[in-house]
Amino acid sequence: MPFPLAHPAAVLPLRRYCPRYLSFPALVVGSVCPDAGYCLGRFNLGEFSHQWIGSFGFSLPVGIIILLVLYGVVLPIVDRLPARFGRIVPTSVLRPLGPPLIVVFSLLVGAWSHVLWDSFTRTNGWFVENLPLLKTPLISLENRTVRICHLLWYSSSFAGLILLFIAYDRWRQKTLKGASATDIRVNWRGAVLLAILVVPIEVIHHLTHGPLGSCLVLALTLGVVIGFAWKLRPAEENGRASSFSHLTPSGIGLRQSKSSEPRKQVRDVAGKNGSVNSSVQADLDRP
Repeated sequence: MPFPLAHPAAVLPLRRYCPRYLSFPALVVGSVCPDAGYCLGRFNLGEFSHQWIGSFGFSLPVGIIILLVLYGVVLPIVDRLPARFGRIVPTSVLRPLGPPLIVVFSLLVGAWSHVLWDSFTRTNGWFVENLPLLKTPLISLENRTVRICHLLWYSSSFAGLILLFIAYDRWRQKTLKGASATDIRVNWRGAVLLAILVVPIEVIHHLTHGPLGSCLVLALTLGVVIGFAWKLRPAEENGRASSFSHLTPSGIGLRQSKSSEPRKQVRDVAGKNGSVNSSVQADLDRP
């Protein structure tokens, strides 16, 4: 299956229908809910959560719980943090949540996008089982065989993470810097670097099973995400500082040199007419 963090990329195109027809926070939460079944290994809910019926029996109730915790606990805490933390967490996209019916439908749509994506990449996915091409072996490593569906797993996760980083960076530039659509620059280097850093975590996610492996993947993922978000914070502050570059000594000198030209012209004209007294001359010489 694709890397859990990459799944919200599948619902990004649906944001244009939010909040009128869909709830974007519910879409994102629903898109990652099926993988929560792997964190409950003793109940063997991972397979059930990745079935269509599991969207109603697992992803929907789990998504509602996550949203209740997010809006009832997490957001109130974030709102009380210093302002600089608000530049890291995109809380603006979490509001408004939307009416209950739209939230429920959006959770299901997000979960369905997850199940559909996984059906192309899981060895027991519907499309993998019905399209022999996806099971074609590419290389064997000890007792494991890498197939085309596994290649789709890694490549789609890589592309999904790049799309998510670009979407976050565009939000950061537009919301925090006030950049217009034409001024937004895509940080491809940062997007590719994030995807590369997540590849080892994805390998661990592929090779390990059970609650311990899922918790390890979750911890490493949060570490990478928090590290990148914190790394982007100084960049925003530096961008804001550059907007005050005219306050630097060189900027001040430039403005002074430009403003001195009219004074010089007035002094020349007044000198020719011989009508400038000492007090006016002192005002003209004042910096």
